[in-house]
Amino acid sequence: MTAEIQRFDASSAPISFPSAERWASLIWLATTMTDDPRVLAAWARAAYVSPATLRMRCYAAGVPPKKSLDLARVLRALVRASQLGCLPADLLDARDPRTLRALWQAAKLPTGSQGANTLEEFLEAQRFVRAPLPLRALAVLLRQWTSSSGNAPALDRSQRRALAG
Repeated sequence: MTAEIQRFDASSAPISFPSAERWASLIWLATTMTDDPRVLAAWARAAYVSPATLRMRCYAAGVPPKKSLDLARVLRALVRASQLGCLPADLLDARDPRTLRALWQAAKLPTGSQGANTLEEFLEAQRFVRAPLPLRALAVLLRQWTSSSGNAPALDRSQRRALAG
C-alpha cells in the first residue's frame, strides 16, 4: 500500500499576516483623520494607541515609523482631496515648501497634481514603503473600503479602537 502525498496549494488557503494587517489598519485610520498627522504622536492619538505601540507595529511589519507616517499623510491627502474636490497638497500641514516637495517626490506625484488615478496606482508608484506584505495588506484594506463606500469611512471611537486592534 502506497501512501499518496497531496500537495498543499497555498494560493487557495486564506493566509493571515497579522503584523502587516495591523500596520495597514493604522495607515487606513490616518485617512479618517480631520487634521494632517504631522507627527507620530498625533497619529497614535487618533488610533488610540501609544506612540511606542505605533512604532512597534511599524517595526513588526518591517516598515520604519517615519516612512509609514509619510505614506499615511499622503494617502490621507489623496483620499480626502477626492472627497472634497481640492488639491491633495492643500490638506497637508507642511510649513516648509521643501517638505511638501520631498513628500511629493517620494510619493512619485507631480507637484500641484490631483494625485494618482487610483489608490492602487499610488501604492505601486510611491517610494515611502517597499515591503510587499504590508503594501498588499493595505491594498486589500483599501479595496474593501472603497468598494463598499467609495470614501474613507467616518469612524466613531469604538470603531477606531477595534480597527487599531
